[in-house]
Amino acid sequence: MSKLVNHPIKVTGESLPKQFYWQGRQYTIVEILDQWWDTGCWWQGEIEKFFLRVVTADNSMVELYRQQRQWHLYKIYD
Repeated sequence: MSKLVNHPIKVTGESLPKQFYWQGRQYTIVEILDQWWDTGCWWQGEIEKFFLRVVTADNSMVELYRQQRQWHLYKIYD
C-alpha cells in the first residue's frame, strides 16, 4: 500500500537528491530503485515530471519527482 503526499520538499545534492526534508525531518537517500519520466496529460498542458523511487536510511520507500526545478515528495510506501 502507499500514501499519496504530493508535497513540495527541499533536497540536497547536485543532479540527483542525496537528502530531502519533510515535516521537519531529514531523510538520507541510500538507494535509487527506479527512475522515469512521466508526461502526464500533455494535451492539457501538464509539464513533464522526472520521478525517482528511493529507499531512505530509515528503510522507508518513497517516490519523489522533479517538475521544472522543484522537487516533491509524491508517495510513501508502507
